[in-house]
Amino acid sequence: MKVLSPREAAIFASLADAVAMPEPPLPPVRGTDAVEGFDAWLAAAPRENRAAVRASLLGLGTRLRGRDRSERVAILRALEGTPGAAPLMEALRAAAAAAYYGDDAVLRRLGYDAAERVRRGDVLRAAKATPPEAAPPAAVSPAGGVVDLSGFSGRRTVHADVAVIGSGAGGAVVAKELAEAGARVVIVEEGVAHDAAEFTARPRDMLPRLYRDAAQHATIGRPPILLPLGKAVGGTTLVNSGTCFRTPDRVLARWREEFGLDLDLAPHFERVERELNVVRVPPELAGANAHVARRGAEALGWSGGFVERNVRGCAGSGVCAFGCPTNAKQHVGVTYIPKAHAAGATTYTGVTARRIGRGGVEATTGGGGRLGVEAERIVVAAGAIHTPALLARNRLGNRNLGRHLSLHPATAAFAVMPEVIDMARGVPQSYFIDEFASEGIMLEGIAGPPDYVAMGLPVAGERHRELMEDYRHLAQFGLMISDDTRGRVHSLGGRPVVRYDLTETDAARVRTGLQRLDELFRAAGATSVLLPPAHKLIAFHPLGSARMDARPGHGVLDAHQRVHGTDNVYVCDGSAVPSSLGVNPQITIMTLATRLAAHLCRS
Repeated sequence: MKVLSPREAAIFASLADAVAMPEPPLPPVRGTDAVEGFDAWLAAAPRENRAAVRASLLGLGTRLRGRDRSERVAILRALEGTPGAAPLMEALRAAAAAAYYGDDAVLRRLGYDAAERVRRGDVLRAAKATPPEAAPPAAVSPAGGVVDLSGFSGRRTVHADVAVIGSGAGGAVVAKELAEAGARVVIVEEGVAHDAAEFTARPRDMLPRLYRDAAQHATIGRPPILLPLGKAVGGTTLVNSGTCFRTPDRVLARWREEFGLDLDLAPHFERVERELNVVRVPPELAGANAHVARRGAEALGWSGGFVERNVRGCAGSGVCAFGCPTNAKQHVGVTYIPKAHAAGATTYTGVTARRIGRGGVEATTGGGGRLGVEAERIVVAAGAIHTPALLARNRLGNRNLGRHLSLHPATAAFAVMPEVIDMARGVPQSYFIDEFASEGIMLEGIAGPPDYVAMGLPVAGERHRELMEDYRHLAQFGLMISDDTRGRVHSLGGRPVVRYDLTETDAARVRTGLQRLDELFRAAGATSVLLPPAHKLIAFHPLGSARMDARPGHGVLDAHQRVHGTDNVYVCDGSAVPSSLGVNPQITIMTLATRLAAHLCRS
């Protein structure tokens, strides 16, 4: 074990047994790798999370010791109803469910074969493969490529025209565009580069590898909201659903009126969509889960359609959020970053930016070393949570920094269908319903393998086990709201902390959205519908924490994304987006990055 003591491991096994309640033909917890999977997840967690979980396990162990399964189930149910203990118990329950149902034998018993997806990915990648980009050793100063400094303990200084902090939707795009225009570009990335051959199609095992803090980052507030963020070359584009919506016209109009931003984005959107190969999901690849939603929407007369996505050769593996095994998703790590390298840019991975200023960037490495990037211009693209923290640490920005954060709070409903769905076959987010967009509610597809489902089912005990045994008949569809709530990013002990308290207006939107999902599934012929509590939320789209505004007193950035009060520091990520969008933001961010690169080239 990497983290758990033998006693803690035994307590977790007892917890997992009470949560999953396995009965033959499913194997007992001791016959799976549930404890090992949980230990690996915990090892990737922040230190304070590990300490809290281990202390909770020890406390729970005194209650569970010597109890049979039915008694342990009753104890867990009582604790989940206790206000002070409920949030942590809910997290432990979800972790235990994912740990058990993430075992390969359990997955296969429920009809999900991860190895088959990996084999198919190997075949499809080999059929369309180009020679992989060679990563030069850290001791060499390359003309372009990836240099991993995760274990580097020395000191190094490099020179560039532009230093880019982050390699996600904003950083990768601006780096590629500037490098191709002839600029010397260095990218500083905290995560590492991943090859599709590493992806196992098993969510439990991929979360610690591809997500920051093993996907355990959450807001503080009423209610707490889980906020998963990618941490890798490609950023969150590596693990998102690949959904591509342009910025709605109503949002652009608001930016003109409220923020003084008259942005002509159409040509930049077209450029991004060509680079990413944005295409509509064909109905035959959408999967049965999407067709359930389509059937319900058509019965109700609701507006909707198949999603446009950045893909090339998609096989419908059903694990977009956990690493595409076929490399079909055209995230920026396989599109923009290789082109940036071909034009001479260098990406240093395993490196965390600490200081930024007129002279460039100072960063530390995973091995305790230091990297200095001397550059005339700096583009900060660390994401809407980490960019404001970095700017604040360097006393850049103004009183708006860290404020105005929107999230697109989201949740999802499940339904039991009479027909076989196999929701992890096909594109997870392939259909949308925009009937209620004017009310700030967007309904979108969501789906995944059994361990992903086990975490989210809004039931416990025997009902949870029954539903998991009936996994192949489960359907799921999600909602997100265009929030009016505004949160704030603070720093505590060098780590960003998000405060976000959902307003009653937005809480009402969530409740209305859940009612709409109930109507949708019943119109599609569901035998039963399972709605989560309205306060159990997740969010994937943090925006606006260093927003653009033509007026220095109202935003952090000017109309060209330059930090007000500086002449060489720009921001190019979700934090720059002035307001909630109501749609998935990745190509809005990429389009703003393309526009910024064009501006820097002209200037």
